[in-house]
Amino acid sequence: MSYCSFYSCYLIRSLQEGHTNKTYVGSTPDPIRRLRQHNGELTQGAYRTRKLRPWEHILVIYGFPSRKHALQFECAWQKPLQSRHTKCIANTDIFKARLKSCRGLNSVMTKVRAAQLLLNTSPFSLLPLKLRFVLPTMQSMFLDGISLPKQISWSVGPIQDLVKQNRIMDYVLCDLCNDMNSHVRCLSKDFSDQGIPVYGYCPNCAKLLVWGDLIKASKLRNKLVEDGISFDLDQEPSNDSSSNMDSSDSDSSVINLT
Repeated sequence: MSYCSFYSCYLIRSLQEGHTNKTYVGSTPDPIRRLRQHNGELTQGAYRTRKLRPWEHILVIYGFPSRKHALQFECAWQKPLQSRHTKCIANTDIFKARLKSCRGLNSVMTKVRAAQLLLNTSPFSLLPLKLRFVLPTMQSMFLDGISLPKQISWSVGPIQDLVKQNRIMDYVLCDLCNDMNSHVRCLSKDFSDQGIPVYGYCPNCAKLLVWGDLIKASKLRNKLVEDGISFDLDQEPSNDSSSNMDSSDSDSSVINLT
């Protein structure tokens, strides 16, 4: 099976003069590549945004457990007043009133209010979602006067750093054959003993693997990325900038589990 370790929904804004209040909502496993498509740097898709290029990221919401959840959130974010997820509170919820007071279905404030509504609506309010704001001003505007479920967290910073960290930390591998790359959640199901992962065997080389050791190695890779240390899966960690980290990043975004 294949598993993409990073599911996200994104909000972008046009930088074209006179249209900076125009936005677009989408979902993607690679928000950086998708933005390049919206800006015409890469071909394939993104036809609806051609007339208002260039675009920039405003907000990325990630942590969806599956592509299906991300697509459901995208659809509801695009048309919140028509979404089945919000119809049950259409006439009573305070977020609905604030949403209807905004001007323009695709304005920045409309999409902000819509995201606030959805994050407080089941099933999205039950998911361990995370918000990434590109600018501190956007964070202040989004969080002003609202509360979010306790498990939902947020941060401010470049989207590039966010994607890089999640690609590295979200997988485990076999240290013997290096051919088994698996998403943490996928492999934990095979390693579970009464619901708790303890040990199991590599699907590729049949080596006995201890779950705790796999998680420690995964955390180490994540720590190396946070410290700006590049590494190669077949070598010891190194500060040498010539080490090719990009290849490991791209390989870990989609993981094959045999």
